[in-house]
Formats: sequence, structure tokens, C-alpha cells
Amino acid sequence: MMAFQAFFQQNMQFVVAIGGSCLYLGSVYPHLWGVEKYRKMMEMHKNGKPVELTEDLKNIGQEILDKMLLQPYVEATINFFMVYGQDLVNKGSTSSRKGAVIGIPINFTYTSIDKVQKENITLNNKPIAWDTPAGQSLLDSLILSRKAHRFGIARELMTTNHQLVHARGILLMTCCYFSYTAGYAMNRLYNLQKRLKMPARLVMYSVFANIGMMSYFLLSDKLNWYKESKADRKAGELGREYAEGGVELYQKFLQRNVAMRSLMGEEGGKKYTVYGNEVHYWRSPHVPLTVRRDNLKEILKTKYTMNSENSENSMLDSEPIEQIS
Repeated sequence: MMAFQAFFQQNMQFVVAIGGSCLYLGSVYPHLWGVEKYRKMMEMHKNGKPVELTEDLKNIGQEILDKMLLQPYVEATINFFMVYGQDLVNKGSTSSRKGAVIGIPINFTYTSIDKVQKENITLNNKPIAWDTPAGQSLLDSLILSRKAHRFGIARELMTTNHQLVHARGILLMTCCYFSYTAGYAMNRLYNLQKRLKMPARLVMYSVFANIGMMSYFLLSDKLNWYKESKADRKAGELGREYAEGGVELYQKFLQRNVAMRSLMGEEGGKKYTVYGNEVHYWRSPHVPLTVRRDNLKEILKTKYTMNSENSENSMLDSEPIEQIS
């Protein structure tokens, strides 16, 4: 036991380096080598075969790719698939050789309430009371316009079109090294290995470890906010219809969450606020849906409404004035 402890102390820097590298690889693996495995795990199947995208969804995806002006070899690495659940998902990055996958939920194929496959939708593995006001509201939230489809798919593509695949892994590794370096520096500066017993030093190490962990969560959440806000802005700036679709999409998400809050009873109040945002107690891993909706409303107001007014004013200014003789 003493020999193991001595070896561990003498080679601590080597152990921390290996641990930090493993944390880095574990963070980037899903977005690089695990992309295809993720798609197979999340892909919706029917009768033992993957559910294929409708022609309309394929056309929307291609339309957005054309607007993004990606290189042909980059575009070829992006794949769309039908995903389980009612949420859009993505994994990977256009900056990596493995590319990216975009998961589109089945409700993107619904054109009316009559098309909703109610028997396949459950809440916490329980049937939904569709005849209640909350059930009817949930049902209505599943029906989206083509504008909302376009924005949703564009948002996921913009989310994967970045160079930040390694950022989270580097951040995690850096916070790990910070915790170790802080503890090591305290030991050297104050000669704590001789002045303090092991239990006391472990308390100090745990404090630095918690500081590193909290720093990672804080910076990771900030990175998420940056990525989500940028993806919304880029998707909304593709055109007025995209911005309008974004407002509708987030409004429907909020409507869905409010309905589920009611249907889930006491558990729903712990998961969603009265406005439909997700409840987070000490972290903010995602931009609230109300904020994302309002940001797109602001884009509509500043970018498209003002441009429309300026265009109308210029047309009026250019019209010839009839002279009365």
C-alpha cells in the first residue's frame, strides 16, 4: 500500500496528464468518431427499417444547404434522418471529416391534426388524455408550418457549421489541469505535505476540484449560449420567412411544454415553468425558449420590417410627380 502511494505521488503529473487527455477524448468522441453510432442509436425505425425522409423535407434541407454556400465535399458529409421523439437533434460538425447528422422528428411530416399518430405518443410511458384542454393544446403544438420546418432545419445546420468541436474538450481538460496545478502550487508554496496530514490535504484538493468543476460548468454553459444564439441569428438572417418560422417554432415549443406541465401534474411543475421554459436550479445550460423567440422577433423588427419600410419609402421617392398646368 505504501509503495503504491509513493508511486502515485511521484508520478502524479503523468497520471493527471493521462486523465485530462481521457476527458478530452471522451468529450470530442461523440462529435467525431461517434457520429454514425449516434445516428443509428437515435434513428426512427418502422417494421425493422429506418423511416425515410419525405421529399419535402429533403428539398428543404437542400434549399438551406444551397443558401449556406458550403463546399461540395463539406455538403456531402451532412446527413439527415428521422429521429425518435419530438425534438430536432444534431451531432458532429462540418469542420470535421466525419461530418454531421441532423435528426428531424416525425411531427415535421404532420400536415394537420388528423395526421398525428396519437397511439404512438406517450408521456412518461403513459397514454395522454387528448380530450383535455392540455391534451388539445399539446396536439396543436405538434403541427408546424413549412416556415417553421425551414427554420428548424436551418438552425440545426447552423449549429453544426462551426469550428468548436474541440472547444469543450479543451475546456474540460484545462479545468482539470487548473485544479491539479492549484493544489500542487499550494503544496510547494507552504510545504503542506509536511505540515498537514493527508485528510486535511484531501479537503483542500476537493475544494480546488470543485472550483475547477464549477468553472467548467459555467464556461460550458456560456459556450452553449453562444452557439445557440449564433445559430438562431444565422438561421433567422437567411430570410424573412425563416425568422417568422423561428418565432412560430419557439412559440410552439413553449405551448408544448406548458401543456406537458399540466399533463404531468406535480412533476411537470418541477420540469417546466408556467411560461414553458425548462427549469434549471443552479445551471443555465441552454438559452431559455422565451429569449430565443424574442431574439427572432427582434430580428424581424430590425432587419426585415425596417428594410421593408425603407424599400417602400424609396419607391415613393422615385415615383414621378405629376405637374398641374
